[in-house]
Amino acid sequence: MTAWSRLLIPAMFLAVLASAPATAQIRSAAIAGTVFDSSGAPVPEAELVVVEQNTNARYESRTNAAGIFLFPYLSFGTYTLSARRTGFQTVTRSDLVLSTAQTLRVDLTLQPGQVETSVTVRGDLVNLQTEKASVENTVSRQVIEAIPNINNNPLMYATLQQGVIPRAAQVRTMARTHSGSAPMAVVFIPPSR
Repeated sequence: MTAWSRLLIPAMFLAVLASAPATAQIRSAAIAGTVFDSSGAPVPEAELVVVEQNTNARYESRTNAAGIFLFPYLSFGTYTLSARRTGFQTVTRSDLVLSTAQTLRVDLTLQPGQVETSVTVRGDLVNLQTEKASVENTVSRQVIEAIPNINNNPLMYATLQQGVIPRAAQVRTMARTHSGSAPMAVVFIPPSR
């Protein structure tokens, strides 16, 4: 093996490694959806405005020919989304809560009417993630300090998340623990300081 090839192989490995997506570092969120009319047909060229409620940061967009819109690269927070189109009432959805790395789907229906008429909907949107099949959450420092992790395996904390199913061996262990053959530990998590 020549000196050139000994340097080339590690350099290629580092280039491939550096080009891999760093999903753990995603710090933005998005709002996506479709604007329909009262008959269920998509509304092209509808004007949309998203406003972050704490900072009043304002973002504008339009739907495409299929009535689809996307507001990418939003920071986490609480937003208000408004849609309008000539010949329809303006519709507004407020209190839309975005978490980091979340894509929130919001479909809007415009009703025929004059432009001056406005419809505001508050708090009826279920925050259900339908854009991707992943479970994301954060484990607080208090939980990490309070729950014993004998093997120092960080993946153990993943089993604390909603929707995460442990391996079969772990399920058998937990079943034996809950049936009374082994003592059950109660963990106290102190309040934040």
